[in-house]
Amino acid sequence: STSRSLTRFDGRNCSEPVHLCGLRQPTMERLHQARDGAIWFCGPHPGIPAYRYDGKTLLRLGEAEGLSSHIYDIAETSDGVLWFATYDGISRFDGTTLLNYTVADGLSEGGVADIFVDSDDVLWCACYTSVARFDPKAFTGLTKRDGLTGPDGTPGVFATEPDPEGGYLIGTEWGGVYQLGGQDRPSLTQSPLLGGAYVRQIHRGTDGTLWFGTSSGIYKETDGRVIKVLERNWIIALNSDDQGQLWFGQGWIGGGVTRFNPKTREETTFMRAQG
Repeated sequence: STSRSLTRFDGRNCSEPVHLCGLRQPTMERLHQARDGAIWFCGPHPGIPAYRYDGKTLLRLGEAEGLSSHIYDIAETSDGVLWFATYDGISRFDGTTLLNYTVADGLSEGGVADIFVDSDDVLWCACYTSVARFDPKAFTGLTKRDGLTGPDGTPGVFATEPDPEGGYLIGTEWGGVYQLGGQDRPSLTQSPLLGGAYVRQIHRGTDGTLWFGTSSGIYKETDGRVIKVLERNWIIALNSDDQGQLWFGQGWIGGGVTRFNPKTREETTFMRAQG
């Protein structure tokens, strides 16, 4: 998904922009394949709803159904319930009923930029200047009062990623990386990793390697040290495939998507000319 369209990649080539069932929405920035095989996609801008496509039909879920028109992320719990991170909070959709959770329900602040479901089906929400933990009973918020600070005292929170010890890593805006400990009121400490960097993405590959997408490039953690692997500006999307290759997008329209092999350092960028 790009700022202009949906594009299908078959392993070698990109297709022409995909307009499902006549759909022509310019900005779709998140994709999620649900447990039933359907693809959900959404965009963060006004007037763009979430869509579900099962290969034949297209379902629209937007403001008319009660969902915020600014949708930043999609996650799914083991029971098949979908959760949407939105400008107003988080929304729960079980296929029939939509429920919205906001600051009135205990969320530390309204906007949620990233949402992650852990192995216990607990939701972790990266809000603009805080982190919220949500289980079926209540929200627990981590804010500036808990030690989450940046140069101006209120860092933006962009990414969450579990660590092998059962805690979490939190990527922030100019606050670097924070570490969150156990489950019962976890301790929050600033990690020495990446100092006061702008950390937009944290991703753990299938081999356990920890990767960071920042404003100055891609880094990886090795034996407690962070090494810059690739120098680029504003990494806003970062993932890996089953062959260990990294896929990333940069923060401007027209930057395309790049495939990078960390072992050979071979990289291929797919632009509009390639579909």
